[in-house]
Amino acid sequence: MRDTYNSFNFFIKTRFNDQKIRKIPLNAGLPCPNKTGEISFEGCIFCDPYGSGPIQCFDKPIEEQVKSFIGNHTEFKYFAYFQANTNTHAPINVLREKYETIFKYKEIIGLFIGTRPDSIAEEAYPLLEEFNKKVYLCIELGLQSIHEKSLVFLHRNHTYAQFLETFEKLKSRSIDTVVHLILGLPGETREDMFETIKEMNRIKPAGIKFHVLHILKDTPLFNLYEKEPFKLLEKEEYIELVITLLENLDPSIVVHRLSGERDAQLYHAPAWAQDKNRVIQAIRARMRERHTYQGKALENKTNPASSNLFLQRMEEKMSEKLKLKNGEIAPGFCLPDANESNVCLSDLKGKWVVLYFYPKDSTPGCTIEAVDFSGAKSDFEAKNTVILGISADPPKTHRGFISKKELTVTLLSDIEHTVLESYGVWQLKKNYGREFYGTIRTTYLVNPEGKIAAGWPEVKVKGHVGEVMAKLKELQG
Repeated sequence: MRDTYNSFNFFIKTRFNDQKIRKIPLNAGLPCPNKTGEISFEGCIFCDPYGSGPIQCFDKPIEEQVKSFIGNHTEFKYFAYFQANTNTHAPINVLREKYETIFKYKEIIGLFIGTRPDSIAEEAYPLLEEFNKKVYLCIELGLQSIHEKSLVFLHRNHTYAQFLETFEKLKSRSIDTVVHLILGLPGETREDMFETIKEMNRIKPAGIKFHVLHILKDTPLFNLYEKEPFKLLEKEEYIELVITLLENLDPSIVVHRLSGERDAQLYHAPAWAQDKNRVIQAIRARMRERHTYQGKALENKTNPASSNLFLQRMEEKMSEKLKLKNGEIAPGFCLPDANESNVCLSDLKGKWVVLYFYPKDSTPGCTIEAVDFSGAKSDFEAKNTVILGISADPPKTHRGFISKKELTVTLLSDIEHTVLESYGVWQLKKNYGREFYGTIRTTYLVNPEGKIAAGWPEVKVKGHVGEVMAKLKELQG
């Protein structure tokens, strides 16, 4: 099932060929000018003693931090995230030395650099351009709000104008920028937060990170909150707010984070926000219930061609991973079913055909998919549609699978992989460091003329049958 917003996971799937990628949070030992006296000695009101970076490896060399994180998990790829404090605030030779550390590790394929909008010197931009040509580079700018009153409250000690100047310099150099925003700031109304989102739509950063305002111990914000408690967003308020903001956010902007969390020994309030995964799941579930998605409020209701911008763009990205495009003739085939009787695609002209390719009989995901398609078989038949499952398993294995799970769908055997290859689903796979060829779970919908009408690469089985039925209904009108 496709997500309800343009998530960071979806970005990885489409930009990095669905590799398994983890982010390594790092402390490069660089200072923050808002703490050292160059700008201020106070620091941001929310900043903890670790500069919002990792705690466990805080005082260790970068190499040691990287090795500790990767360990024996060399089957993954990694993004190095220079997170703590201000990671562009140093002489160029120092920055180069810090950044080049990542090239010692073949597993690291991207560099994320967290910094302030007022702390990238002119001489640093050529260095960033250089790294942008060697590796995927993303600069994370702490903005928090476009409103000056909020920047003053947060002790940011920079202006929105300074942010825009830095942002445009990065954008002109084709360097991706992710903007951090805090929701629920004292004195900010919903209208203020909407204004921030409208401005993001105007400048179009590569990505956004949402954070709920939370209180951390050993910070000026904690001292203020203890002295004069102020209202923090409740969980329901935050969920509803984020959904509305997503509905008004340009669907091309990647949402890198919906909610943040911090180490328990530092965290104070609100308690609900510390369970980040549950918050994210609640947002997604509520959006699915309402059939809403990122950018829905931006659609032009008077122009059908602009309808459902988010899903259009997501489908365009997903279709790039399909060998066969909509409108192409579906490759013909004749394959044996479980009873070793040939089934030919050409004999099904005049019917819609669901071709779902799956890796292996009786495995968990393939079982769920086969059971779900079997359960919906009569609904598809009512729409003049045949369901065919295809794998490299022999007919005998299919018979056992069908008998054990009481399946009603037709399963076909492509032992020689000729059909799997013609549909582009027989590919090199990687799993825990091992490389092998196998079937990428993929579904195609073929129309009565024998042409590709829709496709789903790298299928997630949960909700997939409903997704195929919805597309079939849409195409049949």
